[in-house]
Amino acid sequence: MGFLAWRYALSVLAFGVWIAIARPVWPRDRSQWMHLMVTGVLLHGGYLGGVWSAVKAGISAARLR
Repeated sequence: MGFLAWRYALSVLAFGVWIAIARPVWPRDRSQWMHLMVTGVLLHGGYLGGVWSAVKAGISAARLR
């Protein structure tokens, strides 16, 4: 857990620096934030759902010949 804590802390720091340099335009209202949250949940859920479905089905990540 310590490794993960350091990894996430460094990721937050790296993204903070990137945001400070890039100065992106942030969503202006609640509706835009909600759309971003729904998109994130669907993309993340679809990715993890596909990965764990493949694991359950016994599909290997390696290409075996």
